[in-house]
Formats: sequence, structure tokens, C-alpha cells
Amino acid sequence: MNNKIIVLVAVILGIIVVSVSVVTADYAEISVANNFSLSGRVRNSSLQNASDVNITIYGVTMQQNGPPLETPLSSLITNSTGIFNVTNINNSYSVYSIKLLVNDSSSYTEIGPMLPPLPQQALQMGLENSTFYLVPAATIYLYAYNTTNTNLTFNYMVMDNSIAYPVKTSTGLTGLVWNATVAVERNRNYTIMIMRDQSAVVNNLSSYNDTNYRYTLGKNLSFSFYNLTGFIDIAGNDSEIRLKDIIIQLTPISGMVFPNSNFAIADPTINNMTGNYIANYSVLVLGAASGMEYIIEFYGNGSGEYYAAFQNISVAATKKSPSFSLSGLSSIITGIPSLIWFIAKFMGI
Repeated sequence: MNNKIIVLVAVILGIIVVSVSVVTADYAEISVANNFSLSGRVRNSSLQNASDVNITIYGVTMQQNGPPLETPLSSLITNSTGIFNVTNINNSYSVYSIKLLVNDSSSYTEIGPMLPPLPQQALQMGLENSTFYLVPAATIYLYAYNTTNTNLTFNYMVMDNSIAYPVKTSTGLTGLVWNATVAVERNRNYTIMIMRDQSAVVNNLSSYNDTNYRYTLGKNLSFSFYNLTGFIDIAGNDSEIRLKDIIIQLTPISGMVFPNSNFAIADPTINNMTGNYIANYSVLVLGAASGMEYIIEFYGNGSGEYYAAFQNISVAATKKSPSFSLSGLSSIITGIPSLIWFIAKFMGI
């Protein structure tokens, strides 16, 4: 038999959870039954045993075109000892998450570490008999309305800007809600996206409405279609350059493009021309009263030379007619067009 030390270190949102177990035995397999349990202890932000903590285990279903779907499986409220044993957790999910929350009559006061989804064996081997430390929480209240101030149902996502990871979402793309109350860790910046049908409103949160760390966000989800139109020029070049492609992508966090972010309603229209400009363009997008954030990418080439332009733009309830200038790219890799973006962004072109 060999002494084996199992060390789990999880660094999530600036919180370090360390669990060390010394086992004088060979590794043992975790028994997988229809139900399993998870035990541990909770301490509050004053490092005292935490009572009245709601501990919930969720089954997590990954979705191809949406945020993960969390289904509550088992929960309990801790007593004065802070010790818990969550039982009857169904084992039919591939991954699980655990959430710890304390709330009073009007808002959340403390929150546990925001751990990523974990497989059952990692959850049991890594977190069994661990001590969870709470930190101060803030409360976000969300609702939506239209131009006549009629309340609407909506989807939402709250994302931590520092790690670009959603800390809370509504239940999938079809899980519309009338309002939502979300607990988050204090003193961090969040991006809130509220969606209904084809409308999306992004709000960056960095402050709170009152001394109880509550933040109320009501958003107008009215939207319209807008044609972005403009001209493209290029400086310091005498050869013929043709505008080849336009890509427009939704950017809920400024400067960050997520997979499957292409958001043009229809194929862009490109009219190459001669004279002061090399082309004019038109692309149909969505705009909202609070603005919708995009990045537009333009690509052109001619005589073995390659050019591009990248621009952030906010589409609100007014027509936009932006014009752009293409800049030369230092190189091109045939067959991998997506690397054009990489070259321009990371080589400082």
C-alpha cells in the first residue's frame, strides 16, 4: 500500500478552495448507484459556522446553441453547525454543479464559490467533506418591457467579465421568465444580456442601486431592423483592390467574439467601384433602444495583396452609415480565412 495525497485546488472568481485527503490505501473506485450524496461544512465570510445556507445540487445539460441547462436535483438548509449532507442526488447526468446561497427577506447576503460543472466522480472525490467559504453577495433584479411599458417575458444571461463565463442563465433558449432575481459576488463587473425573440440588450454592471447591494435592471426590448450602409476606401495603394467579404458578429462583451456570433440577418450587399472609394456596402442587422454591440470585419484583396478593417459599432434606434478604410495585412495563409482575423488582431496591424 502506498500513501497517496489527493489535492484539489479550484481557483474560481478569485476564491481558492483546497481539499487535502491522505489515504493509506490503493485508489478505490466511487460506487455509482441510482442516487449519491455529498457532505461537507460551510463557513460564512466571518469564518464562522454558517447556518441557513441553501445548498442545491444541479444536473447540468450542455446545449449546442445555448447556455448550459441546470436542473435542481436535491437541496437542504444548513443548521447552526454548518455541516451538511445532501442526499438522493440522481446519477443520470454527466456533470453537476453546486450552489450555496444565503438570503434575507429582500436580497442575497452571501454566496458560495462559483465552481464549474463537474462529473460525479470529480464532485465526490474532490469535494466530499470539504469546507466551503462564503463571500458577500449582491442581488440583481431583472425585468423587461416594450414601447408601451407592457411587461414582457425574456431570457437572460449574467456573465462575469473577468473570466467571460456565465454565472447564471435562464433555463435554455425557450425558458422565458417574467422577472429574475440573481445572486452574484460583490465587487466584480458583470455583463447582463436580456433576450426575447431576436432582441438582445447588453448592460455592463459595475455599481449597485442601494447600500443593500441590490441592482434593479429594467430594459426596453423593442427592436427594429437597420441597414448599415457606407463606403470603403484604402490609402496608399494604386493597384485595384476588391472588397470580397463582410462579417458582422455580436459582441456582448466589448472586444470579445464568441463562437457562432455571426449576426447578419441577410447576406451583405457589396458594390465594388472606382474613384475615391473602392466599394460601398449594405448589411441588415438588428438594433435596440439600448443599443446592440457588434464588430464588423471587412476583407479585400487584389494583385496578391490582402486588406482588412475591424470596427466596433453600437446599433441603437437610429440609422448608422459608417464608412471604413482598409489596412494591409502582413501575410495570408491560403485555406484558413479565419486566421486573417488572428493576424490583424494580434500582430498589431
